[in-house]
Amino acid sequence: MKPEALIAKLEDLLKETNQNRVKWIVEMKTSEYDDTVDKTIVHENGNDWIMNECYVCYSCNFHGENFVMITYEDFETCNDLTRSFNMVFIPTTGIHLFDIEYLLPYSIKMNSNLAKKLHVLWDTLLSLYKSNSEKVTFIRQEWDSSDSTHHIATEN
Repeated sequence: MKPEALIAKLEDLLKETNQNRVKWIVEMKTSEYDDTVDKTIVHENGNDWIMNECYVCYSCNFHGENFVMITYEDFETCNDLTRSFNMVFIPTTGIHLFDIEYLLPYSIKMNSNLAKKLHVLWDTLLSLYKSNSEKVTFIRQEWDSSDSTHHIATEN
């Protein structure tokens, strides 16, 4: 899938979501809230970058078809500096696995427009969840830094 096609699909999904026609399950794993001693440290050019990783799986049924999208963000901090790397995957239905190497064949080229649309989706779903909407279920799992393959709870 090309980024433009995913953006168009996300626009349709957002429209239907805003009309309460889509029920979402959002599953996430993040190392963001872990103690620094448990995080990966990237040593580069004399600097120590603290790595935070976040996987999010968005799934819903849209026009009779199951839609699954997994995003990955690696954001690193060093003193007052921050840098990030983002990826998005559209795996075949039933793949709910947080493993970059496994997901690579399903990756979609990231661009700024796609990143913005993904942010809008996240904000929309988070807002619905905070308003106690029955249309969004959030599932947060604990990060296991010893596990390089992060499975999410629901596998279809």
